[in-house]
Amino acid sequence: SSGNGYLFGNVTYNYNPATNDQTILPALTAPLSFCNTLTINNSNTTHYISITANKVQNPIATIGGNLVILQGHANIGINYTDNAVQEITVMGNIDIQNTQPVTNPTVVNLHAFGGGTLLTKFSLWIDGNLSIASGASLSTGTDAQSKANSTLIFSGGNAQTVSGTGILSLTNVEIAKSANNVTLLRNVQVDSKLTFTTQNFILGTNNLQLGTAATIGTQVGGSLSSYVITDNTGVYKQMRLANSTDYLFPVGISASS
Repeated sequence: SSGNGYLFGNVTYNYNPATNDQTILPALTAPLSFCNTLTINNSNTTHYISITANKVQNPIATIGGNLVILQGHANIGINYTDNAVQEITVMGNIDIQNTQPVTNPTVVNLHAFGGGTLLTKFSLWIDGNLSIASGASLSTGTDAQSKANSTLIFSGGNAQTVSGTGILSLTNVEIAKSANNVTLLRNVQVDSKLTFTTQNFILGTNNLQLGTAATIGTQVGGSLSSYVITDNTGVYKQMRLANSTDYLFPVGISASS
């Protein structure tokens, strides 16, 4: 379905296709824009609903309220075969629920696959809180392009939290906020690249990990303008570091340290 250049208010997208995936995309002359909350309810157990902004049409989509995903499979990002650089901004919260945990668990992927060797890049900007319910998942897509070129960016001026006991498996994460910080209410692992641009992560009793048991991650930035606040027992860990090599750990015990 196409946005056709219109602005939508609160929208609930109930979908139960017989044979096909479904894509929400912009029109030829205007970006895709939801003024308030978009709720996706995919009751099909095998097909995806994708939210995308096609470069040929318009590379930016906006959800002015919350993005709520109730059940089923969903892709957020690029789903077209062109050399695309796309952004989707969620100005509210991303709330990944799991209303049918046994028959149709919620699986959400960040997707940057344009096909073949096309140079696709996708950024999901979130201004509100991120929560993943038990049994649900938010992950970077399994293909190589998605893993290399999909980034979740914490943005805006609101204080933000990351919570929930569901699976959170992201390759690339950036913090680029105009004010306030991101507080972790759960452990967070970033597999490949963690970028510090502006503002801070507050750990509390939770851990922030860069890299995996098998691979070293890449830290970009880290300064007085953006670092990790270790205000309790939580730690910032970088995995698989080489011997006899200097590494920067941008940490402080408070927002003024």
